[in-house]
Amino acid sequence: MRTRRVFIALQLLLALLAFSGCSSWKALNAPPAQYLAKRPGALLRLNTRQETWLKLHNARVSGDSLIGEVWERGSGTAAFPLDSVMYIEASQLSTGKTVGLMLLGGVVVGTIVFLSALSSTLGD
Repeated sequence: MRTRRVFIALQLLLALLAFSGCSSWKALNAPPAQYLAKRPGALLRLNTRQETWLKLHNARVSGDSLIGEVWERGSGTAAFPLDSVMYIEASQLSTGKTVGLMLLGGVVVGTIVFLSALSSTLGD
């Protein structure tokens, strides 16, 4: 019975890891308007000329401004002239890292379940 509870808990942990995935920040390889046209609602991280780092959710370009919801709690919507933004990065899921993490998690779960079952068998 204990082995089954451990197995279920480890499955839930593995599922959590799978849904979170591995993501990283990558510099935009296209102008912001072009990038956001293909990926509406993207999460962007930008650096302004005042050396302020911000994360914008649901970012969009309107005229010569980048507009989005500031990721910080309670900060609301903000607009930045594109010429005041020095650097823009987008959050992107890394499929290779996510698959690797899943495989590693599977090996860990399998090892723990095996050792738990072995311990139960030897303890009886």
